[in-house]
Amino acid sequence: MNNDVLAVMQPYVFPYIGYFNLMKCASHFVLYDDVNFIMRGWVNRNRILSNGNPVTFSIPLSKSSQNSIINEVNVANLDNFKRKFGRTLEHSYAKAKYYDVGMEYVDRVLGSKKGTISGMAKLSITCAADMLGIDCKIHESSKDFSDTKGMERSERLICIAKRLKCNSYVNAAGGSSLYDKGHFKEHGIELKFINPNFVRYKQVGSKEFVPALSVIDLIMNQSIDEIRSHLKSYELT
Repeated sequence: MNNDVLAVMQPYVFPYIGYFNLMKCASHFVLYDDVNFIMRGWVNRNRILSNGNPVTFSIPLSKSSQNSIINEVNVANLDNFKRKFGRTLEHSYAKAKYYDVGMEYVDRVLGSKKGTISGMAKLSITCAADMLGIDCKIHESSKDFSDTKGMERSERLICIAKRLKCNSYVNAAGGSSLYDKGHFKEHGIELKFINPNFVRYKQVGSKEFVPALSVIDLIMNQSIDEIRSHLKSYELT
């Protein structure tokens, strides 16, 4: 792990392995929790397998909109969701090799009764990161860099990188159309983009491999050591 690499992402609940690839290559990881909530994005949604097919689950929220700030969006009807989701997971993964480990992980997150979706997402991320031995330092933009809110997108990232003494910033591949390497270089920061390479693994109940599912699917089907091998499967460009 480089000691000077920054990565920034919105807090996603039970995210896919690519999220943890990004954490693995960073020494400082900032949860961008004071930006606008994106409706039908991945903050409160992800996918698992059910009857061999990918299905989307959503943590229920109260009064969320495109103008809401992520850390101000509250979870709603969690007890009811937890019961239904638990039944779905049992139906889908009861025969999975590591079903008990997966359920313990899910129960720990949903049983915490975090009031906000950002709090729940952070817990789902940190619990999985601890299990997988990812040791980057985790920050929250709303707490650690609140004074940078309102800056232009690139300038804010550059400011955060400088404060953390990082001379490299890694962004998800989708950001290649948003950020200019030359602009970051002018400020002494190397900009790179990460592309996860999805490692195929046996998924209970599925004949064909379905990539990029929630980390729940990985934890149900793979040992912790096996999942750790997935963490290194990415390319930086």
